[in-house]
Amino acid sequence: MERLLAKAARATGTRVMRDLYAMHSGHAVVVDRQGLWDRPGIRSNADPPGFDDRAPGAGIHLAIGRPEPVEDI
Repeated sequence: MERLLAKAARATGTRVMRDLYAMHSGHAVVVDRQGLWDRPGIRSNADPPGFDDRAPGAGIHLAIGRPEPVEDI
């Protein structure tokens, strides 16, 4: 784990992974899996699946799907 955390720190230039590990490694963490889909507006249970552009975190899926102008790359 130390090697992984050291590589993450070098790759990101931060301690964020080490801090998260320290915060959560000593006990079980409950993850709101449905919230992981709902906040960014990913409607995985819809038929057909799609996106809700009005969701609180919709900017995430909107930014991923937005083409970048060539001069900004």
